[in-house]
Amino acid sequence: MRFGLIAGLGAAFLALGGCSQDTAAGARDAATVTTVSMEPAAVMERWESELGGRYRAAAALEEAEFVEAWDADLAFWQAELEVTGAGPVDFERTRYEWAFGRMLYPVLHARLTGQPREQPSEGYHAYLDKIELERPDLLELEEYTGFIETMAEMSADEIFEAPDFEGALGALYLDARLAAAEQFENDAVRCHLQAGVFDYWLESFDGQGAQTQLQAFAQDCPGERTAAILAAFAEEYSMQQGRRVEVYKTVEGYGLEMHIFHPDDHSAEDARPAALHFHGGGWFFGNWTWCGPCRFFKERGHVVIQVEYRVRGRFRTRAGDSLEDVGDAVAWVRANADRLGVDPDRIAAIGFSAGGHLSMTSGALQAPGDPRRPDLVAAFSGCAAMDDTDYTIRMAGGMEEAVRLSPVRLDAPSSPPIFFANARRDTDCDFATVAQYAANLEANGNTVRLHDGGERGHFFMRDPEAAAAVHADLYAFLDAQGW
Repeated sequence: MRFGLIAGLGAAFLALGGCSQDTAAGARDAATVTTVSMEPAAVMERWESELGGRYRAAAALEEAEFVEAWDADLAFWQAELEVTGAGPVDFERTRYEWAFGRMLYPVLHARLTGQPREQPSEGYHAYLDKIELERPDLLELEEYTGFIETMAEMSADEIFEAPDFEGALGALYLDARLAAAEQFENDAVRCHLQAGVFDYWLESFDGQGAQTQLQAFAQDCPGERTAAILAAFAEEYSMQQGRRVEVYKTVEGYGLEMHIFHPDDHSAEDARPAALHFHGGGWFFGNWTWCGPCRFFKERGHVVIQVEYRVRGRFRTRAGDSLEDVGDAVAWVRANADRLGVDPDRIAAIGFSAGGHLSMTSGALQAPGDPRRPDLVAAFSGCAAMDDTDYTIRMAGGMEEAVRLSPVRLDAPSSPPIFFANARRDTDCDFATVAQYAANLEANGNTVRLHDGGERGHFFMRDPEAAAAVHADLYAFLDAQGW
């Protein structure tokens, strides 16, 4: 079976450790030092502890040298295992782990060296084509399953990006992942991969749009794991009930929903502030149920509206499409304010991470008086730029669009009153860039509050102390704005 391999990282890549660069000599030396143990378990334990450093050293080399060093390393470990009289399982573990390293070499080499990622050579493909993929007898072996899962994920990325790919709107990446699994002919292997896809979809998208695919999976792959997956999806869907749902926009026949949560003491005659929440997920995944900051506004008695907007993994869209949905959602609530019991002049856009970026950018790019412009913005761990990483540029659809969607680049920025909460060690949304945007806004006469989360990371509000500080600062800001 031939899988097209494209740039991508499987989750198992992270297990290889950080990205410190060793010397080429270090890679060769690492493969020649040995202390033979007479116990296979001890050899495997040492192998696991040294694997990351050995691999990073080898992956820093150019491809021909890498292949030589990595093959020598495999021979070294298998020779040690041979001396101990190890069984076949340990040899299979090393074989698939080394194949995994060969597969991920182009990605890690580019990251370690800072060089552009090159297309893999014919030898790269030829090597991987020799690896036996259909091994149901090895499904309990982490090294084997990690290898085939990542290979299938890379194939899915290629399927997903193909111009002729067709899938179910709202679950496009799910269909691409399932199509990649379908390339495996063995039922047990295919069902294992599909089960992993549904686990991923439940975790990353809260199971949205997967009902039809789940039914087919249940029919084709009966068993205990399938039953557990079906139960998990049913529980998630049950938890998502009990709220008012409205369709605010239809795209290609798909109705985008907003999930409306009124305070207990709310009446239709009220004119409460409304907080429209836009979830995080890197413009690729996530859905309306991800609403950590919503509690700040629910506790305050606002009408909280958790918005489903288009993300790339469900709709194959770009960040600009997501931003369009933000504006349309704000305009829809404003037009329906009376029947929703909200104040049409107090409609906030709030969000975390990518949702924070979309909220602040909506406030920046919509002109004052435009019904699509929010009346207040609260961005938690949001990004003020999309033109500063390869990933964000790709999610924007190119550099020109990434610059347009970077409010920090505006010459004379304008925004409704805006509250930022960011931490200084955030590697996803740079604190200094947000601070620069806040300063630009303030210099241009806008109402701004930047909450400094200190020496924490992207998810700093998971710390109760940090969350309490944001809560207090946000409420003071809302008080000052009459919210």
